[in-house]
Amino acid sequence: MNLSEWNKGYAFSALKAALDLARDSYGKTEFFYEADVRNIGSMKLLRKFENDYEIIDQGIEKMTTDSGKELELQGFVLKARGNV
Repeated sequence: MNLSEWNKGYAFSALKAALDLARDSYGKTEFFYEADVRNIGSMKLLRKFENDYEIIDQGIEKMTTDSGKELELQGFVLKARGNV
């Protein structure tokens, strides 16, 4: 993605559309979100859903990928609040 396209809300729109589709078409009300805690953009994206979802922290898991990248993954359960 071109850097000039960052911070325009595309990730939020895409994730919201996916969550809405899963809820409306398949009756899903709980979702799992995982991101590296050091990825500020991913953590900000999660917090944009606080009004519509209860966000329940899971633990942090430190791991190293096959390519040697060290990650600090935080999992979250998102539970839909009322009529989302």
